[in-house]
Amino acid sequence: MMSATVEQVAGGFSSAVIQRVADKTIDFLDNNYNLSHATEELLTKLRTNLTIVKAITEVADNQVIINTSLTKWLRNLHDAAYEAEDVLDRFDTREVFTGKRKVSELISSSVRVLRGLIVPDESLRMLECVVQKLDHLCATSNIFLELMKQSSLASTKEGIGGETTSRVPIDVKVFGRDEVLEMILKIVLGSSGSEPESSSVRAKLGARCRIGGVDVIPIVGMSGVGKTTLAQVIYNHGSVKGHFRQRAWVYVSRHFSVKRTLQEMLRSLKGNDSSFDYADSLETVVNNVQNVIQQEGRFLLVLDSVWDEMCEQWNSLLTAITREVPGIVVLVTTQSKKVADKVATMCQVPLAPLPWESFWSAFQYYAFGTSNVVVENNQILLLIGEQIAKKLDGLPLAAKVMGNLLRSRFTVHQWRSILESDWWDLSEVLCEILPYMGISYQDLQPRQRQCFAFCSIFPGNYLFDKDRLVNMWISHDFIEQSASGGTRLEDIGGKLFDELVQRSFRATFDKKRYIMHDLVRALAIGVSSYECFLHRETSQRASPTVRHLALHVGNQLHLHELNKYKNLRTILLFGHCDSNAICDILDNMLANSSSIRVLDLSHLEVLTNMLPNISSLRKLRFFDLSFTKISNLRNFPCNLQVLYLRGYARNTIPQSINSLANLRHLYVDATALSL
Repeated sequence: MMSATVEQVAGGFSSAVIQRVADKTIDFLDNNYNLSHATEELLTKLRTNLTIVKAITEVADNQVIINTSLTKWLRNLHDAAYEAEDVLDRFDTREVFTGKRKVSELISSSVRVLRGLIVPDESLRMLECVVQKLDHLCATSNIFLELMKQSSLASTKEGIGGETTSRVPIDVKVFGRDEVLEMILKIVLGSSGSEPESSSVRAKLGARCRIGGVDVIPIVGMSGVGKTTLAQVIYNHGSVKGHFRQRAWVYVSRHFSVKRTLQEMLRSLKGNDSSFDYADSLETVVNNVQNVIQQEGRFLLVLDSVWDEMCEQWNSLLTAITREVPGIVVLVTTQSKKVADKVATMCQVPLAPLPWESFWSAFQYYAFGTSNVVVENNQILLLIGEQIAKKLDGLPLAAKVMGNLLRSRFTVHQWRSILESDWWDLSEVLCEILPYMGISYQDLQPRQRQCFAFCSIFPGNYLFDKDRLVNMWISHDFIEQSASGGTRLEDIGGKLFDELVQRSFRATFDKKRYIMHDLVRALAIGVSSYECFLHRETSQRASPTVRHLALHVGNQLHLHELNKYKNLRTILLFGHCDSNAICDILDNMLANSSSIRVLDLSHLEVLTNMLPNISSLRKLRFFDLSFTKISNLRNFPCNLQVLYLRGYARNTIPQSINSLANLRHLYVDATALSL
């Protein structure tokens, strides 16, 4: 069941949706000179409205919006854009193919004029309705902007949206990091001297060239793995305090600038309550920093939560803090492998989730207030807690969030209720996750966010195949062609996928497959619940605006519930179902979803014939019929780009595939290639 809080989180990629529909509107106007006056007038108004709201969504997408009124306005806009795209799909006959020739090439110009007069009557009414919705949204956009401004100010005061402080807590608890803590302390303490033995230590620790007497040690790992906590323990360690005469802690975040970072450094060095003139020039700030750190003594700087934006200005920052005498150590925490590779002068320190023994101790500490629970008094809760902890996959942040939640609900009934639920659907969990995970998500571009959010429809622990997922993104037009047009969409999508892996939004499972941690998946669900949904036997409610649907089918699934889904862009099947009724239900869903782009019916063994409505799906681009029982494959949708036919029973692929002029990828078994 979706929590109320999940429904209040804006997705942060509305501008990508608006831009895509605006581009299609412009393209349609440019390529259809014979439109009726009414059609052209409505499309022109649609283009104007989309241009207005796009500017608004670009501002909104850069904030974590949890205000109910604001998210409702954005989602109404989001849905209106999808409706507009659906109408354009109905208008568009330019992509219909017969063999290898376009139908539009076979139609005379006089008939094409008639198309503009006769065919779009129903579509025109739909377009007029969409334009009216956008008119209303544009008319209320000033109210939205004012509310967003007020919400942003309130969020800043309350610390919502991922921003944390450069103040460092003194008492921090850390579990299971003894070895890595000892290693980092050895690096930090052994690399900051000018003595010969320091050079020896640096060499043993894989040091690269020191820049201006500065050693940089990055701690890299996914959000919630404990990078900042570990850095805090090091910063406050007694040996570090005694070794470094000066220490400074700066929370960098997404909005990096050399001047602001140096000013925060000065504030940390002089005390967090000190003041300075923000209007000072960069030169003045650099001189002030140099006057402080040029004094005799070692200097430790922690740069917490560093993102890719800093890479371009990294050398400028280093120049500002360099000095003739060595002894400056910079400890960097980051989720980005790109940042770690850029800044490291010493070996990188990768942080992985905790092993079970350490994680269980952390979980008990937060849930019970101690890591040494008295079993006699808490036997049942301890057993339930252990089962809950095993669902959290070793992330310290998950232990803290879930442990604190359980501690506030200290009854067997409440703990069992949490155990039986998907923990990421709990509103309290999402509220706690957002301040930590939100900044990671906001660092992505809107199209990257949309690609990431789409992954929420896959089940937990799903193993992602890179090429398959990229092909789905392309089928939905999530991947934008480069300005030069010389790069394949697959290569652009592959690069985007790799960037998500580098930013720790996915972890490598083996050489070809990847996995998404539940905590990251919780974020994806939180920002996409109004258009992406995984329907299971226990599902109680889905947003009526769902466009991307995964069905976890089973013999206990109430199939009639699936008839409510309409206007879908994606249908994916997981699980096993023996009922033939699923075929009729799916065909009915396809009849109500003419703009579907991605359809995966693989492993549906009760499917013995092609569903009647499949051939009419002109926008279907990704189709998987692997390991079904269909023996006679024909009447394929005309615009397929990706087709999976693994496990096809016959020895040759069907000749009907030759008519698929847009096909980019065909996946079949080797035995089927004997043409």
